[in-house]
Amino acid sequence: MAKLKNLNGNEDKRIIIRNLSRIMDIRIVDIDVEKGTIGILSSTMLALEQVRRELWRICYPVKSWKLSGSTPNHSKKVVMTNTVLA
Repeated sequence: MAKLKNLNGNEDKRIIIRNLSRIMDIRIVDIDVEKGTIGILSSTMLALEQVRRELWRICYPVKSWKLSGSTPNHSKKVVMTNTVLA
């Protein structure tokens, strides 16, 4: 999960889903508007970087994230923690 800034309602959720659906190699697992988080499965680090850039571009920057569950030939699950991105 990733913690996002400015995620305040269902319209924000709709915008995020629409924009991230264009990125190959990711799957949106969950968007929790109340907690301001998004869960993403990704097969590459490049795809995660594309997600981060797109969220920033559409004004939902990532506050922090943590990678977990990565093994060779398996998806990487982004899980949010208190790690701040530059």
